[in-house]
Amino acid sequence: MDADQQPINYLATSIMTNLKVNVQEHFMQMLLKYINLRMDKKGNMKRLPKWSGARNAFFARLSWIKGLCLSEHVPTEEEYASLSDLQQELLDDILTILPPVAVGADAEPVAYLVTVDAMVLFPAYCRLLRLYEYHGYPQFQAIPLRS
Repeated sequence: MDADQQPINYLATSIMTNLKVNVQEHFMQMLLKYINLRMDKKGNMKRLPKWSGARNAFFARLSWIKGLCLSEHVPTEEEYASLSDLQQELLDDILTILPPVAVGADAEPVAYLVTVDAMVLFPAYCRLLRLYEYHGYPQFQAIPLRS
């Protein structure tokens, strides 16, 4: 039995390591891309004139929303009320997929969690893929398979 157990243990360790590295390398990237897609960053870049106040305001707002979504800042009641319907939906979607340790007033920033304990974000990574699918965005492979 011991001879059979060693390859199984090696395979299990290899799979877990691969998942952890994948979450560490891609979760933040795919989360930020999702925010950009929902906020139509490319469309606004084409629509708003370069160096205009409206474009600067859009990017400032986008940066602030990303901070909210990544648990870098917890919005006050007034700040939350100032969000558009799309922005509120986006924030709610992201806060729903994140684990409890990444949500709330005493939450750890998502970037910190990805670095320190990536596997706590693995379920959120899979739920993020579902959000991509739900909104019709290009899919990514949450669990890459080597050939």
